[in-house]
Amino acid sequence: MEQSPSKMLRDVSAQLGAILSPIDLHILPSLTQKAVLPIRQQIIDARLEVRDYELAQTRAEQLALVRPAHERLEALHHSILAASTHGIFGAADVAHLSAQIQHVISLLK
Repeated sequence: MEQSPSKMLRDVSAQLGAILSPIDLHILPSLTQKAVLPIRQQIIDARLEVRDYELAQTRAEQLALVRPAHERLEALHHSILAASTHGIFGAADVAHLSAQIQHVISLLK
């Protein structure tokens, strides 16, 4: 049985937390900080938007919520890619997180 999009994003959030928690942002260069800071808020916002999509009572509500959710997930994906250029995420992390985010996007129709 396939996981729900919200469960998948909880897993992504946990993975991001495991990677980002040990990093002291205050000692990072300014450009690296700017690349990393949005990620925490974006995953929270994405989880809320996906939750709202899943809890929508009608198909019309889902259709209204799908575009903002897609945009937030794409922004999160872009931020992960940007942070990887600063050495925050390794290639395997980027590949795995990207695949999970793209899968969530594909489930939101």
